[in-house]
Amino acid sequence: MARHAARVRLEDQTINVQVTRAGLGSASASTPIRTHAQDFFLDTAFEGGALSAALGGRIYAYVVRADGRPAANVPVAFEGPRVGSRQATTDASGLAFVEVTLAAADEARDRCGGIASTALNITAAPGRARA
Repeated sequence: MARHAARVRLEDQTINVQVTRAGLGSASASTPIRTHAQDFFLDTAFEGGALSAALGGRIYAYVVRADGRPAANVPVAFEGPRVGSRQATTDASGLAFVEVTLAAADEARDRCGGIASTALNITAAPGRARA
């Protein structure tokens, strides 16, 4: 699976915690956390590792929230010069897929070469995560 996240602004923040218990004393600690200005992240995979023009296949998108939980009921758009435009919605486990057949390669429109290659944009919740 290829891991993708849109180029987002990352910030490292520090959380400070101080606890006091009467009769026992107090303690304090701090820990860094990383915050993201993005709601969803994508993993993508192709059935069998590549698409065959003769057989077609499935393109999978696994969508998680910034905290790592699966993102259910998120619209996902799959677009590319050899697969056209397809849409799917994630299930309860964050998985969406589409069945595709590769159209003939068009060297003028497709930046990738080869019989099983194509440029492809996969977008979850359009405008929020892109692979």
